[in-house]
Amino acid sequence: MTFVQDKRLRATYNSPMSSFLVIPRRAVVAGLLLSAAAALPAAGQEWPQWGGPERDFRIADASLAAAWPADGPPQRWHRPLGEGYSAIVVSGDRLYTMYRRRDDEEIVIALAAADGETVWEHRYEVDLGGLRLGYGKGPHSTPLIADSRVFAAGTAGTLSVLDATNGEPLWSHELWGAMGGNEIARGYGASPIAYRDTVILPVGGAGSGVVAFAQEDGRVVWKSQDFEASQSSPILIEVAGHQQLVIFVADTVAALDPATGESLWQHPHRSTAVYNVSTPVWGAGDLLFTSSAYGSGSRILRLAYEGEQPTVEELWHTTRMKVHFTNAVRIGDHIYATTGQTGAKMLAAVDVHGGELAWRDRSVGRSNLVVAGDKTLVLEEDGRLLLTELSPEGITLLAETQLFDDRSWTVPTLVGHVLYARDEKSIVALELPTATEEKPSPDGATE
Repeated sequence: MTFVQDKRLRATYNSPMSSFLVIPRRAVVAGLLLSAAAALPAAGQEWPQWGGPERDFRIADASLAAAWPADGPPQRWHRPLGEGYSAIVVSGDRLYTMYRRRDDEEIVIALAAADGETVWEHRYEVDLGGLRLGYGKGPHSTPLIADSRVFAAGTAGTLSVLDATNGEPLWSHELWGAMGGNEIARGYGASPIAYRDTVILPVGGAGSGVVAFAQEDGRVVWKSQDFEASQSSPILIEVAGHQQLVIFVADTVAALDPATGESLWQHPHRSTAVYNVSTPVWGAGDLLFTSSAYGSGSRILRLAYEGEQPTVEELWHTTRMKVHFTNAVRIGDHIYATTGQTGAKMLAAVDVHGGELAWRDRSVGRSNLVVAGDKTLVLEEDGRLLLTELSPEGITLLAETQLFDDRSWTVPTLVGHVLYARDEKSIVALELPTATEEKPSPDGATE
């Protein structure tokens, strides 16, 4: 392992490498560049983990304008970055993500939110062995920021824990080595979750299906179950005043007590290829949505308690909605996500109460979604970024721009009105116009 500390390696934005990011018709206008101080996230605005503050891919109090300039939202900065699908997390004035430049090395990187400069990098060797990584060699997992530490899980199951300030290694575990976890053919993909003073991950294997580590020193606090791990990331929910850790593993959706690892309930969710990837969605009515491709489809479970005994009831199951590896969001009484595995992939809406499809729209292909107040940002895999309003009646397209020309499978990150996004080769920070910036034009429209 190697460690690069506080090098502040400046990205060469005007070098030939910057051509990896293609944003047609857009120039970086000097007058739009902000001072470093102005570029920092506002107090309380962070995205410290997979899925954002509440792990549900939404910023409830966002107030975005309903229109963008003709050439798209202005850039704060952009820079080249290596391969990987790890999402971007934000804490204070830093961004954190993972990438690779070589097959045998993965990198955890901290960048300055103000200008995208490298603050530090932590590199470690990785053996991809016989993994079937035809769709990208990762990293697939997204770091977690908790108590000034970075928790990052690599493609071959290396869990690295670093000082968030300078990248100094604190402790690590080989989830597929010494921990005995089951190897996932497409690479490790689950993102760590914090609970009190622990960090919890699906590991897999006999007795170590899920493991909670002490954040401070990495000792095992508890391990539980014989689950075969999948690439889906766990979530924390509350049911009738009880906290539950929901785990979507290879053939089951289950809940554990996050303090002890005790099993609370389990419900089968099998696919022909044991690839359950998309993160479960929790919402009003104590309803839990899970979905995957490979023949399994979607289901809603209603969770409750009878006295102190947790209960689970399946309300419906459908194979007409199959979320492969992108994310799903809930708005009101509908789930919105891309359905489809091979062939046609399209954005769709399904009613949480009955499982009926409200619509499927072929004009929007495989996408990841971020809910921003009353609007939803949609990043398609071909790099098209959309500003939309989603409803049971369909999609209202408000604005769009071609953000990338390379495959874009990473969920973007929204902090305040700044959007951080990446494709397989680059990373960009955009200034999204806010509703307060809308100005009426003479014809009554907004500018």
